[in-house]
Amino acid sequence: MFRKTRYAQAAVLSLGLGFGSVVNAGGLYIGEESAASNIAYGGVQFVARQTDASVVFSNPAGMTSFDKSELTAGGTLLYLKAPFSTDDDNTVSGKSGRATEILALGNAQWVRPLNDKWTFGLHGGNYFGLMLNWGSTWAGRYEANQAIVVAPQIQPTLAYKINDDWSVGAGLGLTIGYLKYKTSIPEPTGDGKLRYSDTDFAVQPNIGVMFQPSDNTRISLRYLMETDLDFKDNPSVKSADGSTSPLDTGKNLSIGMTMPNQIMGGVWQRVSDRWALLGNVGWEEWTEFGQVDIQISDTSIDESEDIQAEDTWHVGIGAEYQKSDKLMYTMGASWDSTWQRDRNRVPQIPIGSVYRIGGGFKYDKTEDFSWGAGFSIFYEGDLPVKPATNSQGTFSGEYSNVALYWLSLYGSWR
Repeated sequence: MFRKTRYAQAAVLSLGLGFGSVVNAGGLYIGEESAASNIAYGGVQFVARQTDASVVFSNPAGMTSFDKSELTAGGTLLYLKAPFSTDDDNTVSGKSGRATEILALGNAQWVRPLNDKWTFGLHGGNYFGLMLNWGSTWAGRYEANQAIVVAPQIQPTLAYKINDDWSVGAGLGLTIGYLKYKTSIPEPTGDGKLRYSDTDFAVQPNIGVMFQPSDNTRISLRYLMETDLDFKDNPSVKSADGSTSPLDTGKNLSIGMTMPNQIMGGVWQRVSDRWALLGNVGWEEWTEFGQVDIQISDTSIDESEDIQAEDTWHVGIGAEYQKSDKLMYTMGASWDSTWQRDRNRVPQIPIGSVYRIGGGFKYDKTEDFSWGAGFSIFYEGDLPVKPATNSQGTFSGEYSNVALYWLSLYGSWR
C-alpha cells in the first residue's frame, strides 16, 4: 500500500518538476548571467552595444566590428532575497521559510577576426535557471525542498560582413541541462524525502543581424531559437526511518521542458562626443515552456500539463557616458512583464513583473587591456501564490519584497 502511495506521489511530483525548479524575473532567461559586463546596463545590455567580446552571445553579427582578437572574462555575485510568509488560509505545519541564495557565476567570450569578412567567436557561460533551497521545515516542503536547473553552454559562432552597412552572424549553443528536485513526502512516522535528477544535451541556435548606416548608429536584431530539454530518472525515496529505495524499479519519470524562442531588437545612437543612448525591446515565448510534457514508462501516463505561463515583453533604455579617453560610465533601466499571474503562480516560482536598474564603468588601463564593474537590482515586489492542497492540508501565502542584487567584475584583453 505504501509503495502505491509513493508511486502516486511521483505522478503528482511530475506535474511540478518542469516548472517548479527555475526562477527569474520576467521569464527564465537571465541575460545578466551571460556576460559579467551586462550587469552595468540594467537590462539594456542586449543586441546593440559592442564595448567588449560579449557580443558573441548578445548578437553574433556584432563580432564583425572587431578589428583584432579580444577575450572578455568575468565573475558575477548574485544575492536573491525572497522571504515567504504563510497567511490565514494555510493549514500545513511548518515555518514560513524563504528562498534566499548567494551564487557566484563565471563566463567568458572570445572574438577572433579571420579576414576582412569573416569573424569567429566563442562563448562559455550559463544564462538559464537558478538554484533554490527552502529547507525541509518550511510549510511548503510538500511542494519543494530544493530545486535546481542550470543549462551551461559553449557557443561556437561565425559572423559575416556583407558590406559596410550589413552584417549577419550565427552560433550553436551546445547545452548541458541539469535538473535536480527534492520534496518531502508525509509518512505516519514523519517526513520522507523524494529526489529526482538528470542531465540532457541540446543545441540552441543563436542568430543575429546588424545594420550600421553610420559610425553613430547601430540597429540590431537577435533571434534565440527554442530547444527542448528532456529529463528522465527513476525517483528515489528516503523514508522517515532512513531507508532508501527507488520509487518503483523500472518506472522512469520523464519531464520535458522547452527553452523558448526569444526575439530582441536594439538601437545604439551616439548623440554627442560624450553621450550615447541605447534602447531595446524584446519578446519571449514562455507559453511553450508552460506546456510541461510528463510521461511515466510502462503506464498510461503520457500527457502535457499547462501551467498557465504567458509570453513576456521587455523594454529598456540606457546610456553610455565617455567621461575621458579611458573612462566610460554606463547605466540603464528596464521592465519585464510577468509570465504567470497571481491566480496561477505556484509556490515554487516567485516570479512577477520585474523592474531593473543598474550602472557601472569601464576603464581602459592600456591599449590592450580594459576592466570594469557593474551593480544591478531586480525588484519584483509582493508575489501571492496559488494555494496548494495536499494530504496535510492547504498551503497558502505570499513572497514579500522579492529582489535580486547583482555585482560583477570583468576584464578584456586585446
